[in-house]
Amino acid sequence: MSPPPLFAGNRPIRIGARIGKGGEGEVYAIEGVAGHAVKFYTVADVLDRQPKIVAMIRAGLASGSDRVAYPSEVVSDARGMFAGFVMKLVSGHQPIHHLYSTVDRKTHFPSADYRFLVRTAVNVARALAEVHARGCVIGDINHSGILVSDRATVALIDADSFQLSEGGTQYLCAVGTQEYTPPELQGASLTGIVRTPNHDAFGLAVILFQLLFMGRQPFSGSYQAAGEMTLEKAIAEYRFAYSLQRAVGMRPPPATPLLSDFPPPVAQAFETAFDRGTKRPTAVGWIGVLEKLETQLRRCPDNDLHYYPGSAAACPWCRMERASPGLILFLPPLPPQSAATATSTPGVFDLRSVWAAIEAVQLPPATPPDPLLPDMDAVASDAAVAAAGTVTARKGWAIVVLAGSVIGTAVATPALIVWLGLGLVGLIMLFGRPKAARAFHDRALQADRQWTQALADWERRCGGPELAANKKALGEARRQLEALPGELRAQLANYDAHRRDFQLRSHLENHRVSAAKIRGVGPGLKAALASWGIDSALNVSYAAVIRIDGFGQAKATAMDAWRRQVEARFVYDPRPNAADTREKDRINREANHKGAQLREKLGRGANDLRVASQTVLMRWKLVDQPLVRAQAERLQALADDDIVNPTVGARLKRMSSLAWTVLIMAMMAAVFAMSRIQMPVPHPEAPPVAGSTPELPGMQRFDPPKGFVVAPKAGIPTVNAREAPDGDAVVEKLKKGASLLAIGRSIASDGSGWIAFTGSNGTTEFVSEKVLRPADSGAADAAGACAGKSGVAAILCIDPTIRNLDDQLNDSYREMRSRTSGDERRRLVVGERDWLSQRDACAGSPDAVRCLAEAYRNRLAELSATAAVPAPRQGAATQAQDPVPVVAPPAAGAPSVQAPPRPRGGPGGWITPDDYPPGALRAGEAGRVTFTLHVEQSGAVDGCDVVQSSGFADLDQMTCRLVQRRARFAPASDPTGQPIDASWTSSVDWRIPGQ
Repeated sequence: MSPPPLFAGNRPIRIGARIGKGGEGEVYAIEGVAGHAVKFYTVADVLDRQPKIVAMIRAGLASGSDRVAYPSEVVSDARGMFAGFVMKLVSGHQPIHHLYSTVDRKTHFPSADYRFLVRTAVNVARALAEVHARGCVIGDINHSGILVSDRATVALIDADSFQLSEGGTQYLCAVGTQEYTPPELQGASLTGIVRTPNHDAFGLAVILFQLLFMGRQPFSGSYQAAGEMTLEKAIAEYRFAYSLQRAVGMRPPPATPLLSDFPPPVAQAFETAFDRGTKRPTAVGWIGVLEKLETQLRRCPDNDLHYYPGSAAACPWCRMERASPGLILFLPPLPPQSAATATSTPGVFDLRSVWAAIEAVQLPPATPPDPLLPDMDAVASDAAVAAAGTVTARKGWAIVVLAGSVIGTAVATPALIVWLGLGLVGLIMLFGRPKAARAFHDRALQADRQWTQALADWERRCGGPELAANKKALGEARRQLEALPGELRAQLANYDAHRRDFQLRSHLENHRVSAAKIRGVGPGLKAALASWGIDSALNVSYAAVIRIDGFGQAKATAMDAWRRQVEARFVYDPRPNAADTREKDRINREANHKGAQLREKLGRGANDLRVASQTVLMRWKLVDQPLVRAQAERLQALADDDIVNPTVGARLKRMSSLAWTVLIMAMMAAVFAMSRIQMPVPHPEAPPVAGSTPELPGMQRFDPPKGFVVAPKAGIPTVNAREAPDGDAVVEKLKKGASLLAIGRSIASDGSGWIAFTGSNGTTEFVSEKVLRPADSGAADAAGACAGKSGVAAILCIDPTIRNLDDQLNDSYREMRSRTSGDERRRLVVGERDWLSQRDACAGSPDAVRCLAEAYRNRLAELSATAAVPAPRQGAATQAQDPVPVVAPPAAGAPSVQAPPRPRGGPGGWITPDDYPPGALRAGEAGRVTFTLHVEQSGAVDGCDVVQSSGFADLDQMTCRLVQRRARFAPASDPTGQPIDASWTSSVDWRIPGQ
């Protein structure tokens, strides 16, 4: 139906094509007047609208406004009655929801990326700022009244519903869209309410949120409590589902961006806009926030179509696409050439010559040399010297306190607890580390860690491995480019083979939820569906809809039924059609975009490698200042730590003569006091109860380990426990000349006490009795000499034959150690360790003495045979053994080493998983490297030898290079405490992570 004849003033209007139709009227183009249109009202209260339109025209709002379609002239019918108005024609624009909807964007804005969305958000804020600057309030902000062009420009329509004032008269806006209505107006009648810019600020924030968050509604999410939470109720209760500052009982839907993905100013602006009792950010305030966000966008390293806020830890769009298989947020831009030539290589690009240029670039070695550093030395600071004096004085007082504790314990036994407490205080003072000393030690550890980090940073900057990885990536790009035509043909063939499925998908995707009429599903629920990524029939299913708040079984069933109705109307078209053209064009565009990116990468590859190689070589020749600073701080911290927290040997050398005098006198006094201690003697006339353990001073019961058995000596009669079940029978046996083989005993000074014994049949039972009398003092002395010993130690103490064999073996072992070194010594040490384990096992056997005798004789024969066999030839296969720290023998005539070198700072931190050579990691090389470090008298490492190779040169070289650079030692010392040169052997397991 066409409108009646219309007039603008006295001029007739020639009506053109209808542009749009709404609930209030229709919009038509005006023939002969470019850039203008007429809105013809079709409502009954048309005359009630005339005063506001006239006021807008009198205010001249239309003049000078490029963003808003204000009324510019009154339109009347043939009777002269008000019928509508003339306004600026907004052409080439689409409703804003066609942009922020992930489905609609592919059709209406196929080349738009995230930068386009942010630019549009800035322009929306500018358009609202202009409206407010002219004294108007929009009131009814919604996604249909904001239009966007393909250049991200924004235009506002339906300006005749704006609120404005003229001469004290308020022309109000009586309509609104619940999705954009602020909480304070939710559920209220909008008739008669004066809107404010702060009300508009809520609707503006919702529109901006939808633009930045891929169409998500800020108040739609998962409700955490029981009951139903509709969108209107969530807005009224300020339940901003994405809030990071408030507990709102809701969380965002899955597969959505998060507020933490955005810079703090953007996140805070949304928190303020959607919080209770706050003044919302204005349109002008949003302009500054969004323009700054626009400058902070960065390109995704994994998908160059993705631009995202630089403050995000990772690309949120990649995260969304991974969480929703089949989802594509952004399409490649339209190619400048036709689809038919999408993958054809331009004539200027010759892959063969480009790759030859890349191969011609000479890369530096993967392992950089040691960095250039000036000679540096450090002297302990004044603060460290002062702290060292305090610590030394504390240690001296600690020795005095300990000596006093020993003397007090000896001469004043009744106050034993006091003297033991004093001794504990002395131990804490001696071995504890004062707060000042801890500070210097912690500073040294921190400086060492900073040096290690600085060295790692320097190695990354001098990235030989990175250059090799870059070249490998170029090789992968070459492979992908060569395979691209075949991949394109396969994709097109796959489309042809599955045309029906693609056509059905396109059919479902073209039926938008927002445009559908579904019983019980209004605009609010449709907005909630969009926030959950359900914006077309393609995404609708009962299972997907039922989990959304506001959708019960009835509404979820209705949605599923609508989807099935849409699918039932699908008709497969076997002929080529527009859908085929669109899909194949998309496939060609993606292939073209990928090919362009690969050609660009390869085209600049040779130059990038050449420049990077020159940069690396130049850095190798320069002194790196951050590294120099880190080394200087490390040396200073180590010098301070060495003087405040010296080793025991160094501390002894620094003691003054007065301190030595005090120490010696305290030790002499303690020895004198201990020599005067007398053991208490029990009363001989107090016989114990038969079969019980006597409570005698100085007695301590000995309980052997379970299963411990000692065979009786040959020729000495034994007492069987089963024949002597009580203590009296034991005493009688002893008086008749029998002897017990004691394995546990407690003997008082008068020879009385108890003995634990074993039966001759190997079954262990214990009898506790006062079985020894003063007249049996000879037996008591023999048994008491071995009191408190167990296992092998007890047998060595009791049996002279075993003790003689042990002395012979110790002499042979010491002689062998003095004549061996290197691998031979390590094999000797490992063999001795195995033999000790075998010897300890004998103690638990039924015939322990015989087992030990055989073990000792076998070991002596083994050492004798080893001494006569020459060392294995170089390269001969030997069994790999665990590395054992070995101290190198001192020079001829020097005393033997008493204390080996001690690692400082923990060897576990010398080599970390980050140190894995990239080439070895890629090649899957792994293994154990056993090495020996040469430690000087100063504790410095002056050499590294690989004792047992991993089988891979990169791992062997990296091991020695790193440990020689990072290892720190307290030097080895001889029995007098003097530092000497020594060696330290260990190993490193290079294991590929995950294997």
